[in-house]
Amino acid sequence: MLEGKPGENALLELKNEGGTEHNFTLEDQSIDEDVEAGEETEVMVKIPESGELSFYCKYHKDLGMAGALKAETG
Repeated sequence: MLEGKPGENALLELKNEGGTEHNFTLEDQSIDEDVEAGEETEVMVKIPESGELSFYCKYHKDLGMAGALKAETG
């Protein structure tokens, strides 16, 4: 889980240290970014005002490659 201030933009650095292609998909923000093996890229996401937004690797979601963005509380 990645937490941040509600409504804040966050630049995520994605590094694929594996030997196969991976992906960062955040449907609620129309992000679908592939990361080739041994490569890296960046994506800008917006922390939700409340609740959580799910993200995942579209190639390996069934293997548990998923997480969420969440607004900090308190």
